[in-house]
Amino acid sequence: DGAVWKLRDKRVAALLIEPGTRTPEARGTGQGAITATRWLAGQTHSPRALRVGLAAVLILWGALDLVHYVLETDAGNLTSLRRAARLNPYDSSLQLRIARVDLQTGDVDQALGAMRRAVAANPENPIPQQTLGRALIEHRRWSEAYDQYQKMLALFPRDPDALVTFGILAQQQGDLPRAMEVWEEAIQIDPRQANAHLYLAEGLDQRNPGAAFPHYEAYLRLTAAQLSQREKQGEDLRASTDQFATVMLKLADDYARTHQRQLALQAYESVMRLAERASDQPLVAVALAHLADLQDKTGDIAFAAATYQHVLALDQDLPDRKAEASDWFNYGQFLLRRGQSAEIALACFLQAEKLLDSTPGSQLETAKKVREQVEKALGGRAVAVRKNLAWFLARAMSLNPVEAR
Repeated sequence: DGAVWKLRDKRVAALLIEPGTRTPEARGTGQGAITATRWLAGQTHSPRALRVGLAAVLILWGALDLVHYVLETDAGNLTSLRRAARLNPYDSSLQLRIARVDLQTGDVDQALGAMRRAVAANPENPIPQQTLGRALIEHRRWSEAYDQYQKMLALFPRDPDALVTFGILAQQQGDLPRAMEVWEEAIQIDPRQANAHLYLAEGLDQRNPGAAFPHYEAYLRLTAAQLSQREKQGEDLRASTDQFATVMLKLADDYARTHQRQLALQAYESVMRLAERASDQPLVAVALAHLADLQDKTGDIAFAAATYQHVLALDQDLPDRKAEASDWFNYGQFLLRRGQSAEIALACFLQAEKLLDSTPGSQLETAKKVREQVEKALGGRAVAVRKNLAWFLARAMSLNPVEAR
């Protein structure tokens, strides 16, 4: 039955039946192919002209392909590359080469045009899309970059790197809710997106510090693993360590704001160790200042005073006078809050004002206002502080609040 069924198809039958018993239709088809072949191989005018024409087309095609190859490989010659592009306008890789040369010569608009042609030639290829997006960001074409990443995500909706970048652009455009939405989406696709965790944490920081914790912690965990790997490869990690410590400082501040004292203390100590390892003394000073504020709020008055004094000692070797002024001002306020000597507090405010004298602004105005209030309250005793400012500052640096009380 199977053989009979197959024989119902005349083309199958032509193959299955013995050559001598082939159907008339099969014999006709085979004879036609043989006749056509013999005609094409004949020596009459028509088949010879056809053969010559086909050969000429093939030779021309090969020549054009060779010319295109030669022009394309002359990567530094913009004229050659553009000629090659005219021969094959659908070569996206060639358009990207043209864009690179245009960028080297400073012609940004031409380069972006070539990148757009590369995208149009092959929209499904992510490389031209990403190249165009990065170029728009590098040249601060924020609105165009936003539109480009929106189009890219329509084609590649599960690209976590594109989502993270699009979130940054959305934030830059003032749409933080949209930015946070796409960062969360990027994390769902790839939980190892450290930067997405960081950006989410920073977005949540002011409104809900508790919700920021998991994202800060995830960023630090993922980044610590990356730094460890890079350290094994012998890379210089000072800049990366500095950023890592800065993020840890933000987490420590959030622990402090939510009254998780022990976690905050541990985080501040970790920041100081990392900053010292990276030889970043300004960051050490900042971490100490934040630690002093925490100690003050939790009632560790003697420790807070000692920490403030440590910060001020570090400030003397640093070039940032505004930061030093801020530390003197904060120390003076701490002394007033804790009922310490008003004369020593006034000396702190006078020093802060002196350091800010060359940089007018709100910080200087605040220091002046507080100094005037304290000076007025002291009356005649303020004169002695002005005359002996160096002595009062030295006293501030050695003050033990517990003994003073």
